[in-house]
Amino acid sequence: MESLISRNFNFTWFNGKASTELKSPDENVSGSMHVRMKRDSVVWIAVKKFGIEAARIQVDRSYYTILYRLEGLYQKGHISGLSDIISISPDFEDLQQLMFGNVILPDSNNVEILTDSIYYVIRTNLDGIRIDYRINAYDLILEKAEITDRMNRKAVATYNDYRKVNNGHMVAFERKLDFPYSNKENASFYLKFSEITVDVPVEIKFNIPKSYSEVN
Repeated sequence: MESLISRNFNFTWFNGKASTELKSPDENVSGSMHVRMKRDSVVWIAVKKFGIEAARIQVDRSYYTILYRLEGLYQKGHISGLSDIISISPDFEDLQQLMFGNVILPDSNNVEILTDSIYYVIRTNLDGIRIDYRINAYDLILEKAEITDRMNRKAVATYNDYRKVNNGHMVAFERKLDFPYSNKENASFYLKFSEITVDVPVEIKFNIPKSYSEVN
């Protein structure tokens, strides 16, 4: 439990560059992503394909804005509307924690400790959702988090390539999320950071060009 708790870091600033790949039954898209965040304030993301910026996204505690660079369009809405775009219902705090690589910590009074092969498994239930944290027994590093909902659908987050960042904290540079896409098929999102800087203030600029048209 101590190793899981100490793994999370209460950052203020985050700046990272990563390669990405999204695989689903409908599409297979790869590219790169530049992510900047200020804790409890804003998430800023620039997405490139073939070296060209295809989209720029800004999310605050209530609203999101997406610039579609290639089409000259933009889209705005309440953060709850992101579920129509990315197939999940994100909470702002959860979105920032996910991008940083932190996990939802279990209540220490509501956990079961198991062993499975080379892993210690910390199992907890949150509002009917079961989460199994798989911690390598040799080095006490979190490698997987398995989330099972009330309908027995499972999402699996995998963490690899831990490195020390500039503040000395260990961060997983490689993450993969496998999640249900339909009743029978799954999708996956792969994120591989090449560089991460923590708690160094960065400039976050975002504006909508006058020539862009709004998507209704």
